[in-house]
Amino acid sequence: MSGEPADKAAIRDRVWAALEQARVVPVGVYGHIPDFTGSERAARRLAELAQWRQARTVKANPDRAQQPVRALALAAGKLLFMAVPRLAEPHPFLWLDLAALGEEPERYADRSAAAQEGAADTG
Repeated sequence: MSGEPADKAAIRDRVWAALEQARVVPVGVYGHIPDFTGSERAARRLAELAQWRQARTVKANPDRAQQPVRALALAAGKLLFMAVPRLAEPHPFLWLDLAALGEEPERYADRSAAAQEGAADTG
């Protein structure tokens, strides 16, 4: 990655190599945020936290690994705040409220459906 210190780049390289070697991420995803083995389990564990239960709003990234988190947030009736991929839109964040969208948390947790149906955050 350009512009980062050499030691940070070396650490990043070692971590990616270790993830691939452990087979918890697909080979060839270096530099991306991939789905990972256990992402659904991680999302369920997150939902067990007191902070999760108390939260009314959840911010999640559009990456595939966080799709289970987005689905659980919507299913729990939480307002979901999500960045658009690569923050590449004039309004780089979306609001998703299942009460306004319908009763399909799995569908709206998908980043493509979210991008089509979510309300742009106009600041």
